[in-house]
Amino acid sequence: MIKMESKYTKLLKENKFAILLIAIVAVFFFILFGITGARTVLGILLLFSLPPYLIFKNFDLPLLEKVAFSFFIGLGIFPTCVYYLGLLFSSMRLAILISFILLMAIAIAFNSIYSKRKKES
Repeated sequence: MIKMESKYTKLLKENKFAILLIAIVAVFFFILFGITGARTVLGILLLFSLPPYLIFKNFDLPLLEKVAFSFFIGLGIFPTCVYYLGLLFSSMRLAILISFILLMAIAIAFNSIYSKRKKES
């Protein structure tokens, strides 16, 4: 009997690999730089990569392309938002928080609109 692998088990295996890779990188930077290094790596992944990744997960791209595109697009979008909001609010911490909330809201709105259109067609 031929065993067919479902779409969800393949996705789960890919996510386990990504989580393992993130953990290895965080541990490496923790050993090298202490808690500051681990916080920096996890912060970069959370702030720069997560909002664009939530947008790209709707498209039929391989996992590696989603991660690469989300990281490099996030490197351009997030700092730009923080810079201009920092000029507006004159507080960089507040600008970082507002930028993250704004980009996450855009990603969630994009996901909901895309899923509604996908259900309609």
